Amino acid sequence: MLKARDQRLLLSISRELDDTGSDTLRRYFAQVQYTVAYCVRMLRTDSDIVAIYSEYGDDLVVERGGIHELRQIKTRDESRGAWRFPEVMAVLCKQYAVRDHFSPGCTFHFVSNRAADPTSRPRGLGCGPLYRLKDLLLRRLDGALTSEESGELAAFKAALCPEIARRMREDHGEALDVAEALDLLLRTRIETEDPRLREFNWPDELHQTLSELDPERERRLPELKSIWEAIALLVVRRVINGSTPAERRILRTDVEACLQDRAGNEWDAMPGGTLLERKCLAGGFDRVRVQNFSRQRLLAAGTLRRLTAVGLTEDAEWLASELSERQAARLEEVGGVGAPGPEALRLVKPELGPAVERAFGTRVPERQRQSLGEGILWEETQRCHVRWDVPPTAA
Repeated sequence: MLKARDQRLLLSISRELDDTGSDTLRRYFAQVQYTVAYCVRMLRTDSDIVAIYSEYGDDLVVERGGIHELRQIKTRDESRGAWRFPEVMAVLCKQYAVRDHFSPGCTFHFVSNRAADPTSRPRGLGCGPLYRLKDLLLRRLDGALTSEESGELAAFKAALCPEIARRMREDHGEALDVAEALDLLLRTRIETEDPRLREFNWPDELHQTLSELDPERERRLPELKSIWEAIALLVVRRVINGSTPAERRILRTDVEACLQDRAGNEWDAMPGGTLLERKCLAGGFDRVRVQNFSRQRLLAAGTLRRLTAVGLTEDAEWLASELSERQAARLEEVGGVGAPGPEALRLVKPELGPAVERAFGTRVPERQRQSLGEGILWEETQRCHVRWDVPPTAA
């Protein structure tokens, strides 16, 4: 029996661990939400965004007009106060240090939910507070600087460029002259108090964008939520499954697929807790069997993670595509029978094991191949690429 003092200690430790974990998730979710907002922007008719990269060289890299925007996203509790020069300069210099991996002229963005310090001046540098630098850089970009403001910015340049050169030399082993440091400073944006990291109203943003694409179509909140979550999942999957720039890149067509998968939102009104369950029940499968399908899907996901970790991501994608095509062909053969799902599965089952063997060889034991193939089909069903109730040509 634990003493009361020990119980209190364990409870305190548990709370501390829980708070740490939930805090990490909250911060990463804010970063994902910020990335999704840029994915949505990519859909706009006037958008010049070519691609988005999450967790590649920086938290977020936006490619537009041949220029990469390196965006470092920092969330901060209100109790820690506003951002000050030393903290922000350290982050910016890390961004400067990786610039050679991106386009010439790439820009550097410090993004946060909290404010830039409006009063404190950096010691020994002889310039104004961080908030004022933020404003001057923005006004310079807009071509709106007055002569007095130009003088203020000149004081910042004189103070900060030697400091940037010093930090780059001492912290990153790179020798910069003052002119090179000035070029980096003028390509910098300080985007504190960003609403997308505070109280970003995603339904309005998404609804406005989709209304531009299709003014005749009205999308309700459940469908908007489903689309937003699908884009968020796309971002997370690219980070988890990708290790190269090409694997982590998100294009407009990728985001558009998240809309197409949910066109009409036809499954929301059907019985079932997940999309997989709804589709399988609609196809005529027994509810008890559907529970096992979910288990096969989870087991397959674990196997695929191990295989992609050793460089077989492309093989896994090709296999998923092949199995989806085979399932669609068998469903086409079955046609409009009363319960097409079970019959289509019966026909496609003998083809699953050989297809898995061609993709992965002996890396997957023979006894697991058919089950892995079925699990992949259930994952593709959940991801909206496969259905079991009617042939794709009739959907």
